[in-house]
Amino acid sequence: MAKRYCKVIFEDQKTVVALTVYDWKQYQIRSNDYEDEEEYFEYASDRWDEDIRSWNDFYQVRNAGMKEDMEDIYGDYRLTVEATKSRDLSVKRLLSDQDYWLGALEDCGAFDRDSVTAAQQVTVKVKIKGEEDTDRVTYKVTLVKAGGGWKVLDYEGDYD
Repeated sequence: MAKRYCKVIFEDQKTVVALTVYDWKQYQIRSNDYEDEEEYFEYASDRWDEDIRSWNDFYQVRNAGMKEDMEDIYGDYRLTVEATKSRDLSVKRLLSDQDYWLGALEDCGAFDRDSVTAAQQVTVKVKIKGEEDTDRVTYKVTLVKAGGGWKVLDYEGDYD
C-alpha cells in the first residue's frame, strides 16, 4: 500500500484519493471553507486555468499538470519505488502523535479517529531517474487500519 501510494503521488491523483483513509474530497472542501463541490471546482478552475466541473475533470487536470511538471524537470523519466522498512505503531501513540492532524480531519467531518484499529509506519525509497538527473526521496508513510482495510493517513518526504 505505501509503495503504491508513493508511486502514484507523482502520477495519479484519483488513486491517491482512493488510497487515503480519510475523505480527501470532504477535507479539501471543508478545510478551505468552501460551501460545496461546485464552489471548490470554481476555485480549482481558476487555480489551474481549466474548466473543472467534476472530480473526474479535477483528476484529469491534476494528472496532466503532474506529468507536465515531471517531464519539465526530468524529460523522459522512470520511477523506482521500494519499501525498505516497516514498523508497527501503537494506536495510542499514533493518536497522540497525530492529534493535531486527526483533529483537523475530524473538524471538517473527513475522518473519525475512533475507527483506527492498527497503525504502521513504512519507509519507502523513490528514485526518479531522468534524462539528465536522478533524484531520490525517502518517504515515511503512516498507514492505519480503519474499517477493515489499510490506507494512508499521512506521509512526509525527505529529499536527498
